[in-house]
Amino acid sequence: MREASTAHDQAAFPPAPTTGGGWRLRPGGMRLSTRLILIIATSLLPILAMQVAIAWSQWAERKAQLADLTIQQAQLLAGNLDGIAQGARILLGTATESQEVRRLEPGCDRQLARLRRHAPGYAFIALVDAAGQIACASDPSLAAQDAGAGWVAAARAATEFGAGRFARTAGSPDGVLPFYLPFTADAPAGGGTLVAALELGWLEQALQRMKRDGSPFVASSVLTLADADGIILARDQRHADFVGRPFPPPPCRCCRARSRAT
Repeated sequence: MREASTAHDQAAFPPAPTTGGGWRLRPGGMRLSTRLILIIATSLLPILAMQVAIAWSQWAERKAQLADLTIQQAQLLAGNLDGIAQGARILLGTATESQEVRRLEPGCDRQLARLRRHAPGYAFIALVDAAGQIACASDPSLAAQDAGAGWVAAARAATEFGAGRFARTAGSPDGVLPFYLPFTADAPAGGGTLVAALELGWLEQALQRMKRDGSPFVASSVLTLADADGIILARDQRHADFVGRPFPPPPCRCCRARSRAT
């Protein structure tokens, strides 16, 4: 009787077939090895999610630190460049104290030439009168060579001390950065503007010094200086290949926005 029952059970519930040595619990069921893999994967998911969250937090923190460092280094570099501008202002202010320059006396050219010899990095110092003519210059030939230059017109239009735009002159075909300082209205010469033209090669060397003396963050970067129109004035690398060329549009827009904000 028991043998008959066993035979009946086997007929009703035949053993699960095997393929390739695998073993199933029931026909159409899941392999045991697959179930084990799913259990292990489910156990690891919280650990993986935690690792991803930690990595993201560390990346966000590092990004914020780099942003702060970038701002700090930019402020330091801006301070160094501001020092260059202040040097130009002192130079031009010294020229205004000379009676030969203020009165446009015959010794005006010689006085400006003496000042330029004590100011390395400057291509020339000149006085543009109220009529827009180069009335006096450290290099007397400048009056004839650059009478109609753009920097001369910009000098006549200047109302306060400031830096001009990229300019090329007959004596400095590689370009200069002019600084302007208008005379006061009561100047005996009848007004005018003093111009000190900084050589861009000197600016290149200044950027290289800033890079050598700066932090490792600055040492691994490329320093570029441009005027308010986005024209490159100096680079610490491949200066000659880029000077006088415009910045790419996106950085140029950022420079203009910052210039308007200040």
